[in-house]
Amino acid sequence: MVANLADGQLEGGQRSILIDPKSLEQIKFIREGEFNEVDGAPTLRVIGDAQTVPAEILSPVRTVREEVTVDAILRNFINRTPVEQPLSYFKQVSHEQGYTLPIFYYLHLAGQSRKEAAATLRSYKNARENSRVEITKLLNGKRTLHLKLGSTRGATFNRIYNDPETTIATYQQAKDVCSALTGMWEADAPKFDHFHSLLQMSLAVWEASDNDRDLLGYIRRAASRLDELEYGALVPNE
Repeated sequence: MVANLADGQLEGGQRSILIDPKSLEQIKFIREGEFNEVDGAPTLRVIGDAQTVPAEILSPVRTVREEVTVDAILRNFINRTPVEQPLSYFKQVSHEQGYTLPIFYYLHLAGQSRKEAAATLRSYKNARENSRVEITKLLNGKRTLHLKLGSTRGATFNRIYNDPETTIATYQQAKDVCSALTGMWEADAPKFDHFHSLLQMSLAVWEASDNDRDLLGYIRRAASRLDELEYGALVPNE
């Protein structure tokens, strides 16, 4: 049996009770058959042996609640950060004039199918009509964010694909890498973690560039293509 004093959950089973050592000062233990009552004292009746465990193993899963902005939509996807209300991120994408943003990551977190997401999208009264249309096409597989690689972008893609130590420190590097990433395919899945790292570095360059809108556009397109491949496959049709 496990008692998580951090969130108040108690799970049954023939196992030990795990207690944060910091909580021991507030709890009095009595062994079966050795009861000595003290009025008002919080008490646990123990059968067997009690042992302390570090508080770290009882840490809850991290979730995020914040204002939903383009920056937050991108950052939480790129960092794969769980969020408390994933559908609010999907909704915000439909309200943006520039609708090229990750959506499948948030639908996956929400447990929604593509059919359910399309119905949810229709219910958003303040969604931009053009955004609603284009997102619906993406959900229905009638639109893709893939951009065919030419010789220059193809060479860049091959370089970053084969170099796990790729670094991005300048505006031009971030722009070139993100432009190349829009040409990725499903077969590139073994490199998705690497691509997330490249997008993290690109986002850092963008932050240092006084929020350059042109570079942000490149990051949005690359992140959306990665989202389409990585999490689009995890969102069922129905």
